[in-house]
Amino acid sequence: MGEVKIDHDTYHRLSKLRSTLEAFALEIIYAQSDIKTVFEKCKPILDKLRQAARNSDYPMFFKVDTKLHEQLIISSGMPLLQKQWNEVFEAKMKWLKKVHLELWPNLMDLYREHEYLLEAWKSGDLSKAQTATHQHIEAGWYRIALTKPQAQLQLGPFERSMTFIQTHYTSSLEVAWIARNVAYTSTVHLNRIFQANLNLSPVEFIRQVRMKKAIEILKNKKTVISELGKQVGYPNTSHFIREFKRFYGETPKKFLKKE
Repeated sequence: MGEVKIDHDTYHRLSKLRSTLEAFALEIIYAQSDIKTVFEKCKPILDKLRQAARNSDYPMFFKVDTKLHEQLIISSGMPLLQKQWNEVFEAKMKWLKKVHLELWPNLMDLYREHEYLLEAWKSGDLSKAQTATHQHIEAGWYRIALTKPQAQLQLGPFERSMTFIQTHYTSSLEVAWIARNVAYTSTVHLNRIFQANLNLSPVEFIRQVRMKKAIEILKNKKTVISELGKQVGYPNTSHFIREFKRFYGETPKKFLKKE
């Protein structure tokens, strides 16, 4: 069989199909309450991915990246799903290698995407895990689309950044990284479009998303204050309390007393 040449539109459809298959695998795994086991299997693979990225070893990175996503599919326990995923992945393979090599000049940026992905997988929130999977897999297509002057992009840099932040607010977020790898623009321009659309900087929007989620959790009394900060992206409790008071004018403890 000769080499299959994939055009831009076909690649996009294959990316959407692959992300749908992986999202379905997550649904099965979550239904089995087995996501922590899957994460433990994926963590050593992620460590190898980091090493390949540090060494700028593109062939090894591609190999380990494939193994990481394959582990998710295998963990679903559905041979038919694995067969379908393999067929889609095989159809995309040569283009994937090209995307890695030509459109990610810094493999550590791509490695960081995988860190965000696994953090979403283990979050316990299926919707978040699935959204992160779609974002991650279709990121390659967006990079290709930006090289095509007539490509039709459904989401612009503002919408992509805003959705990414709303998905990954529990993780450590850097505006420069988001500008470079999600919005595909400069940090200055990203600040400008956030100000134009929300009258907020990206940093202020990240804080707003986290604080609104903190209030939602507090109102439902789903956690103790000492753990709340970690759930909304603040590993340091003192820092979280300061940010909460700065945003709402009172501490989480005082807010709870009113409730």
